Amino acid sequence: MKDSSIVMNALDGTGLWSWRTAAATIDAQRLHIATKGDGSNNVAARTGSRTTVDSGQLYSSGSRSVIAVASASRAYLNGNFIAGGVVLGNKRLTNSWNGSPPETAPSGWPQYLEKADWTSYGRPVDAAGNNVEANVAQYVASSAINNYAVLATGVQDAIRLDRDANDTPNTIHMFGAQDNHALFVEGASPNSGGLITSRGTVITTHSPGSAGGRIKMLGNLLIDGNTITTEKDNAHGLWVTGGPSGTLSTPYNASTIITKGAKSHAMRADAGAQLVFDDSATPHTFLPAATSNVSGAGSAVLNSDGTGTLVRVATAQSLAMSMTAEKQGNINYGALAENGGQITFSEGADSGGTALSANSGGVLYFASATTAPDAAGSRVQLNASQLSIDFTAVRIGSLEGDAASAVSIAGASSHLVVGPDNSAGDGSRMASTIYSGTIQGAGKLTVAAGNRLMLATSGADTHTGVTTIGGSGASKALPTNPTASVLSAGAANAFSASSDYVVLSDGAMDANGLAQTVKSLANAGVVSLPANTNPQPTTVLMSSGAYIGNNGTLVLGTQLAGDGAPSDKLVVGGAITGTTQIDVQNLGGAGAQAPVGILVVQGTSPSPANAFALAHAVAVNGFVYRLQQVGNNWYLQTVAAPTITTATPGNSQAVLTIDPPGNLPTGVTVTGYNMNCTPTTGGAAVTANGASPLTMPGMTNGTTYNCVTTATLSDGTVTPQSNTMQVTPPILTPSITGTVPGDTKGTVTIAPPANLPSGVTVKDYTLTCTPATGAPVTVTGSSPIALTGLTNDVLYTCTAIANLSDGSTSAVSAPASFTPTAKAPATTTPVPVMGPLGGSLMSLFAMVLGAAELRRRKSAKQRVDC
Repeated sequence: MKDSSIVMNALDGTGLWSWRTAAATIDAQRLHIATKGDGSNNVAARTGSRTTVDSGQLYSSGSRSVIAVASASRAYLNGNFIAGGVVLGNKRLTNSWNGSPPETAPSGWPQYLEKADWTSYGRPVDAAGNNVEANVAQYVASSAINNYAVLATGVQDAIRLDRDANDTPNTIHMFGAQDNHALFVEGASPNSGGLITSRGTVITTHSPGSAGGRIKMLGNLLIDGNTITTEKDNAHGLWVTGGPSGTLSTPYNASTIITKGAKSHAMRADAGAQLVFDDSATPHTFLPAATSNVSGAGSAVLNSDGTGTLVRVATAQSLAMSMTAEKQGNINYGALAENGGQITFSEGADSGGTALSANSGGVLYFASATTAPDAAGSRVQLNASQLSIDFTAVRIGSLEGDAASAVSIAGASSHLVVGPDNSAGDGSRMASTIYSGTIQGAGKLTVAAGNRLMLATSGADTHTGVTTIGGSGASKALPTNPTASVLSAGAANAFSASSDYVVLSDGAMDANGLAQTVKSLANAGVVSLPANTNPQPTTVLMSSGAYIGNNGTLVLGTQLAGDGAPSDKLVVGGAITGTTQIDVQNLGGAGAQAPVGILVVQGTSPSPANAFALAHAVAVNGFVYRLQQVGNNWYLQTVAAPTITTATPGNSQAVLTIDPPGNLPTGVTVTGYNMNCTPTTGGAAVTANGASPLTMPGMTNGTTYNCVTTATLSDGTVTPQSNTMQVTPPILTPSITGTVPGDTKGTVTIAPPANLPSGVTVKDYTLTCTPATGAPVTVTGSSPIALTGLTNDVLYTCTAIANLSDGSTSAVSAPASFTPTAKAPATTTPVPVMGPLGGSLMSLFAMVLGAAELRRRKSAKQRVDC
């Protein structure tokens, strides 16, 4: 047939159809074929026949095939292939092998292609350098569905799309209402699945529900260096449905998948289907970083819905899914396995920067292989599903899951590393994640690179491998620091009691106020016991084995009060080694004497003297707490207050003796006391500092003072306040006991104060006598004191002050007065009462004296007269 046109308007029509035997052949040149009805074929070849179209134009606006080839038949297109009515430029389409297929598969092809029949039924395209466009929406109503550009559904059908000699790729565009797929393969049994090989094809789907490549049942699809873009909602790059397995091979060049619609997944497996990344020859990277984008609400890089395997990477194959989510939607999954589906990564698998999720019995499985699978930056979400690790080291970005989920780290050499989490797609970390399911197995668990994981179920973590927290090399940070790698507890005993825990310098173990038990603990970062909200000082962290302090920090909540006050505790069943700083946070304590102490670390064997030290001073209301080792345990103790034992009052002062605290730490001494004495009647206090005995000057005699003191210690701290000692400095007053006036002079006698303190004497007195008129006279000396140069017949009033041996002076005495005079006053001798006899004798004596005096005077008169 040459230069002809065929138009088929009815359903199930065929433009050219060769049938039955190899002798049944159709050769067409410059043929125009248009089929418009559903189920129509442009070209068909069945049962060993052959159809060749050279330089033809093929149009199909129906819902089925462009070319249909049955078993043992051949179809060669040496012209333009057009699906959907768009005429493209003249490009040659040739069979890649220029004749009958080989008996064995070409080098590098999957093993299951050996001795394949290489025939197809459906829509086969065997092309080199052709642009293939399926644009059914242009000629079919918007309700048209289920259209395919390339279809392989027969027994061992083989469809190949390849680049031409100039490396020109094939291009497929899919339009229409919905469910239009560029590449479709199907098979009913392991030996009946079709095969589509697509190398370098550029595929774009423009309708919802479409797929760049769809595998149904046991179909097989080989993707090599393809670019697949889906523009609408519910559209997927690669989609496996309807059966137990589908095989996706990527042997050579990395492919790119971009999804833009809501709930659109780069790869999806439904209803028990599976995608198998299988190439035994060359480790390969699929979906390289920065070229694979997933956006749209509910979109996923990998999505599994059903009971089968979403992704299974076979031995020696490397799968990389380094996705960069555009964050145009609400949910971006790297892998989503649902309803019993399984996601298996192996041999260098990499899903960095994506989110991985499993729901309703789904399984994320990292299989044993030679090269480490890597999902670094991927957010793993489990809902009634399982994450299974069977490899030396597997890295994921973050982990979260409900109570019905499980994580299995099988084998002692298996290792699950959580972090860094880049699944936000913009370089930021996701918020802290919560995992409520079980963790089991002999493998290792690491929370690293700023990841924040909470284990929320008591007793759910039973894995026996080492648990490591941290690993980015950053400096030590508290759990509140956004750069810290944090493993926190959301329930009591959420941490594995069978695991050795290692907290690195940038890591933090956060008990969050909930009791935990671990096998052993090595701390170079932060181990925090208080709850993040409403903390109570009751949390116990038990290390049944050893505790190793690698210059880490232990954060404890303590009620700073008296002996036995409640506190968080570290309990160690094994040896304690290394050094650790204890950061004590006061939880409602008002401070009190605690000489016995508050237990903070409980051991079963002696620990080094420097095993624990306070990270900072711990004091409240003047009570200073120190960390003291007592036997195998460590306590917060207060140093006892000093004791004022005696107070000796003095003149305007007191001397106080003080005993030091009785429980001073080893090597700590008292450097001085700080005394404060307050008058009981009010007024300003007097203070003094120094050693004991301490003299307190500046007191008021006769005033009672309450004195207290603290002690300053050699480590720079100050003790609590001592007992109160009362002291009253006495009033010391001398007294003037006598005055003797003379001619322009006088003598004053002074007695010392009656209540002189012990050991205090009077050195001398200062006497001041003030005349009624004129200047006062002051003389210092010992008693009695003589005054000269006074004015006779002038009254002098005198007071005295005692100058004491302690350098002080007494109060002023009461005044005394005298008057100097020129003549001594007559001295009158009183006559004593002597009774009747005495009176008679005295009268007789007076009479005798009187007679004698009379005779003396008479004799004298006679002498004068003479």
